[in-house]
Amino acid sequence: MASAASSLLALAIFYNNSLKNGLLPVRLSEDAVTAIRGQLHNNPGSTITVNLETQTVTAPDGKTHKFDIEPFRKQSLLKGLDDIGMTFEHKQEIDTFENGFRQRRPWLFAEA
Repeated sequence: MASAASSLLALAIFYNNSLKNGLLPVRLSEDAVTAIRGQLHNNPGSTITVNLETQTVTAPDGKTHKFDIEPFRKQSLLKGLDDIGMTFEHKQEIDTFENGFRQRRPWLFAEA
């Protein structure tokens, strides 16, 4: 049982690290993967299409397979931004909060 848990943990780590590094790991059913792999094997040079916006993988035979992805991660990949880049998209709101925080608690920022 420990090795199964370790395998699942390793997969989760790989999945999250891939997303953080700008790679899209797609999770499909075993049946879908087997079918796509068979089509690619039987038709050398055929291709698949992965569409992040529609969250689909289109097999060589034209059949589409849906996949799930967290909305935050989807937007990060579509915009080409990492976690810090996504945070900076809210820079104006962060600056407004920090300025208000300083004004409401000036004793925290008093010069010594």
